[in-house]
Amino acid sequence: MSQIAHTTDKPYLVSLRLVSNSFKTAVTPLAFSCIILHPSLRSAKALSFLQTCDASITSAIHRLNFEGGKWRSSAVNPPKDALVAAFSGLFSFPKLLSMNLHFDLWFEIPTEDALHASYPLCLQCAILGAISSHPPPSLIFLNIHGMVPLPGLDVVRMNSHKLLRILMISFRYNFATRQEVETGAEAALDRQLDQFWHESLSQILRAAPNISSLTLREDHDAKPGWYARMPEIPALKNLTDISLTGFLFPTPVMTALNHETHNILGFILLHKATLTHLKLDRCAILMHSDELGAWPLLWHVVLRRFMDELVLLKEFTFTGVECPSAGHRRDPRLSYRYVSHGEGTKCCDKPLAGEGWDIGVLEELLAAVEARRAKT
Repeated sequence: MSQIAHTTDKPYLVSLRLVSNSFKTAVTPLAFSCIILHPSLRSAKALSFLQTCDASITSAIHRLNFEGGKWRSSAVNPPKDALVAAFSGLFSFPKLLSMNLHFDLWFEIPTEDALHASYPLCLQCAILGAISSHPPPSLIFLNIHGMVPLPGLDVVRMNSHKLLRILMISFRYNFATRQEVETGAEAALDRQLDQFWHESLSQILRAAPNISSLTLREDHDAKPGWYARMPEIPALKNLTDISLTGFLFPTPVMTALNHETHNILGFILLHKATLTHLKLDRCAILMHSDELGAWPLLWHVVLRRFMDELVLLKEFTFTGVECPSAGHRRDPRLSYRYVSHGEGTKCCDKPLAGEGWDIGVLEELLAAVEARRAKT
């Protein structure tokens, strides 16, 4: 039995259930603890069938992984209706604790007409809408990989996930270049992105008021000059861990530092009463190209705010990527970027007045966090 406990051969485990009642009792939790769902009619029907089984099976299911990126080799689109039906029945699994959703990587051409959205985007919206309308009752971990941040998701009808503790979302911006989109679509895309971050993400976070860990992964090279405007929400009272990848800190020229409700800095500081862990990976301060002469926001200002206000912080992870330039070299963590119109954002490779304070304040912050951790 010890060898059986370590096998990953699901068909073998399922067949063992037929050997005897004792085998059935022992093997069922192993055979059904983790369900892999593929974007196929057969897989969707199989999951729907499991939802009609007795409690010995429905209660054994603890994890669900949706491998939505596995269908691209097929010329046939995934069966949307069957998949939506399967996701709508997840409430039948009373002990489903963890869910990983991996959506396919596709190329989205923005249009002014939402009716022209691609099939993969419509499928993603339909699946997330089904989960939102019929949430698993015990879900504590949700990882959405490859979400396209456009409005239209049915999150506005999302029921409350009060038990959810860990939320991870990585965003994909697979949009056409300016030369390939129709007239007016570029401005429409900007509005849609703003609407998603301000409204749809607000609904997602409000629906999970008790999360303790939030991970968001962005791609700041994907949309030139655009940055995520965080939603206005009350502080998440249990949020102790924030991890951000690829986010841009806009300068006061772009959004007033004294009005931080839509600023990633303001979102972090909103949770100063609970935040103990903060991770920033490949984040940068953003300016427009015509503002290179005077950068009103430098990293030492941001880091000083962290040191003064995040008084519970016990772990601060700050990582970056070396700027591929022959110009001024700086610590890769202390990244500055500017908008190069038509080319996305670029590393600033010129020395900036006042940036000499950056590394000193960073070291001071790291020392303060280390001292605080040593006391616990």
